[in-house]
Amino acid sequence: MARTFSAEAFESLFADKPLAANWTSDDALGVWHSVGRFCFLISIGSITGFRKHEVDFVIEAGQVSMLNAWKMPKPVLDSFERFNSDRLVSVFATYTSLTTPEAYSRFFRFFVSEILGNHVSWTPEDVSASGLEEILKVQLVNLDPFLSTKVSSAFTYLQAQIRDYVAKFWDRT
Repeated sequence: MARTFSAEAFESLFADKPLAANWTSDDALGVWHSVGRFCFLISIGSITGFRKHEVDFVIEAGQVSMLNAWKMPKPVLDSFERFNSDRLVSVFATYTSLTTPEAYSRFFRFFVSEILGNHVSWTPEDVSASGLEEILKVQLVNLDPFLSTKVSSAFTYLQAQIRDYVAKFWDRT
């Protein structure tokens, strides 16, 4: 899992993308790792039939494993922690409100925007079509639809892998 949202994967997708003013590649990488953590949390949270202490154990072990694999330097870790403390609750609320493929696509365009340093308001209303249009007008953000598709594909693929792995690991049948 950590490989999918590694520094190397980040570099392959974002190396030639322009960052917002006052936004560094360390800032961007911290948000990229946050996407990986979010994928992990959503994946584990979507599995049913487990007791709370089992889920807590998997989350704790998974997060320790991710952090060990990523070996984030302090500036990257600071960005990672800042995004997770300031934005994760809003990102989660927005993600759980998605009801259409179009909204799902826009959600990942927002994530790409965040990675590139163009901060958005994470509300279900903003992920709506009209909300995205307003953000594009105000911030003049160039959201590459191919890049957001690559990010959402990696997220979706990894999400299925995590669920399958945990289901096999804790097979209840």
